[in-house]
Formats: sequence, structure tokens, C-alpha cells
Amino acid sequence: MPIEIATALAHRAVLSLGKEKRDSFKIIAAGRVDSPEKAFKLELLGADGVMLGTAALNALGCINVNLCHKDCPTAIAAVPRSPDGERKKALDVDISKQRAGNYYNGFVRTLADIHAAFGFSTAAEAVGRSDLLLAHGMSDSLVSLLSIDRDPGSAVFTIPISLNTKYSAKRLKELAESGHYVVASMGRTTDLDEP
Repeated sequence: MPIEIATALAHRAVLSLGKEKRDSFKIIAAGRVDSPEKAFKLELLGADGVMLGTAALNALGCINVNLCHKDCPTAIAAVPRSPDGERKKALDVDISKQRAGNYYNGFVRTLADIHAAFGFSTAAEAVGRSDLLLAHGMSDSLVSLLSIDRDPGSAVFTIPISLNTKYSAKRLKELAESGHYVVASMGRTTDLDEP
């Protein structure tokens, strides 16, 4: 399920229990969050915070070849030892620390600038303010699920979701009609299975 839909549905579900319950419940959005703009969009849809998984790895130098569990080419994850017991490569901790620090500092500063541009003094003020989002190039089902208005022109914060398969279109229709979505997978694991 796309993170935008999951965030909006989770926010509405908890909010339906009452403001007091919503205030005591934190929604953390994760999955393809790599920019302050995406984080802000997710806050507007109801996220109290975001996780920066792959983006943080990229900041360290990850090149996304999906060999983390076998032989990470950038030495961030698994690095097998040679027959003599030495590591084939090692992560440059100083450079990685600098890269990650630059990424996080830039992310936080830019997100604070976005909040300020919208008149928010704290991130909490943005949570659930989906009235500030406008749909651009989305199906009616998706606009309805996200509870946002359709943009008559262009939008600054569009929500990019590809629905180019019959399966995705069917699942989106099911979700729009029933409010329930069957999650069949939490990610790609095929290369972990034994042949």
C-alpha cells in the first residue's frame, strides 16, 4: 500500500476515536521518504513523524544494488572476510559520518523552512492538515481516499502513485469501496529465498 494512503487512513482511523486518543497516538510514516517535501506531505496527511531508511543509507554511500545481506559493495552492511580472515573492504566512518550529518542537518533545516513558509511554528501544527494539499493528475478514487481537494491547475505537493496495472487499480477500487486493503507483502524478499 502506498505510504500516502496508509498514512491518511491511519490518521483518520485514530482520529475517529476522538481527539484525545489521536493526541496520545503517534503515526510514523516510512517508505520512500527521502526529502523534506515528502515528509511535509506525509505530515499534512497525518504523520507525526517519518523514518528515513533508504535515504539515510544513501547518505552513507549506499548505491542500492540490493546485496546488503551478501556482499555490500560500499561496506555499509555485510562484508565477507577473505580466506585469511581479513575484510575485503571497510567503510570510511569519517566520510560517512560527514555525509549523514550533512543530509540530516539539511533535511531538518529545509523542513523547518517549509513549516515556516506555511506559518507553522512546530511540526505538530502541520499534522493532519490535508486541506493544504491539492490533487493533481489523480483518479477520483485516490482523491477520495486521501480526502483532499482536486487542483484545477497544478499543485506544489502532488502525490505520485503509479496505477499502471490492473492489480493496483483493482486494489485501489477495493480500498475506496470497503475501507479495507489486504497487504500481501511488506517488501521484496525473493533474493533471500533458497533456490
